[in-house]
Amino acid sequence: MPTDAPVSKREAIPLPLQQLLVANSYHGMHLASMIMLLCGLRRGELIPLLWTDIDFENRLLSVSKTVVEKGSGFIVKIGRAKTASSLRKIPIPAVLLALLKEKLSSAVSPYICPDKKGEMHTPATWHRDWKTYNLYLQNQYKVQIVGMPQIPAGANIIHITPHQLRHTYATILFNAGVDVLSAAKFLGHKNPETTIKIYTHLQREKEINAVGLYNAYVSKILATFSGVSL
Repeated sequence: MPTDAPVSKREAIPLPLQQLLVANSYHGMHLASMIMLLCGLRRGELIPLLWTDIDFENRLLSVSKTVVEKGSGFIVKIGRAKTASSLRKIPIPAVLLALLKEKLSSAVSPYICPDKKGEMHTPATWHRDWKTYNLYLQNQYKVQIVGMPQIPAGANIIHITPHQLRHTYATILFNAGVDVLSAAKFLGHKNPETTIKIYTHLQREKEINAVGLYNAYVSKILATFSGVSL
């Protein structure tokens, strides 16, 4: 997670923002965000990702390297990632596979998500492009909050971090019913306990929401007969 990213941004992004991210594809960082959202890659795994790491026939993405920051650049560590379990193959969902095929047809760089010059990102170019991506998404954000003052033009109402997208991927796996061991493998967790903690937290949130839905439903259908003011 970036050192300057707020700790409060570790949660998954809500569904409306996921849909906003998927629908607005005209920014250069769109593909990067889609890969992190739908395959759960860490930023360090995404930056050195090559087109040769995609197995289009079997619909698999191979994570076999990462970058570490050194000075003003990144150093690629081949055959190494955050942990040994981080070296993995991740299934690519159809929507992402179609996007990758489309981008490959016009690709001029060996990197899937290069900088504007077609080269591997540096810390500076990544930070710059990710910042402009958040601003781009903010400009596309058309939701009006009833009864609230209009959002100032310069207000930072959207700040999505790469780690948030990875956590959102874990949430998508949970909601899709993917078992813990498979999710741990796809996420590259060294210990399944890490995945279990995420799943346990998400299950608690789901139960809390379920209680609220149940209470609202019962109140709606029985309130007029109970004689009790709810």
